[in-house]
Amino acid sequence: MRDLDEFKIKNPGQRFNRIQDLKDKLEGNEHFDKWNIELSQEMATVQSEVLRPPQLLYQNQLRSWDDYNFRKIKHSQPIQLKQETWCLVHGENDGELASDALENMEKACRAMGIVV
Repeated sequence: MRDLDEFKIKNPGQRFNRIQDLKDKLEGNEHFDKWNIELSQEMATVQSEVLRPPQLLYQNQLRSWDDYNFRKIKHSQPIQLKQETWCLVHGENDGELASDALENMEKACRAMGIVV
């Protein structure tokens, strides 16, 4: 999750810039021209609100999501994934890779308070 955090869009300005960048990349694309697809130059206006990050109640104190995200606080009651509720599908020759993936998932989940 921390590795993905840098790619998340944090505010509406960043979202707007990403959409503009995508529009600029697609503009003049030969496939769009071939199928007579045109992109509007005007962006839609949408009323929105930036939500406050969640807060956690931990030992009778409000803590920030970052405290959990950066593992400053731990789950007191971990959830448990039952074997019947999920499966790992792999190719005939990928048994070893699947075992490694499962082992890594178990390690990562433990740190997040999930028992596999």
